[in-house]
Amino acid sequence: TKDEEDVKLYGIIVPNYEEIKKFLNKEELDKEEVHKLIAEEVRKANRQMPIYKAVKDFEVRETELVKTTTKKIKRSANI
Repeated sequence: TKDEEDVKLYGIIVPNYEEIKKFLNKEELDKEEVHKLIAEEVRKANRQMPIYKAVKDFEVRETELVKTTTKKIKRSANI
């Protein structure tokens, strides 16, 4: 149906900046550089996935997602 075709996978990414600094061998990072690096990694992952599982868009967040006491993500609190 049309509704099923309109479903798009959207990602919310909370990067580990310390690991990215180590990976790039840099002391400081700018947001655009981090976004480009993550976008490239998402593209690489998408190449390995079926089209319907590919991430169509994403956002980079600075803060952790709200979680329950059992460490599950509270979806309604993070939208």
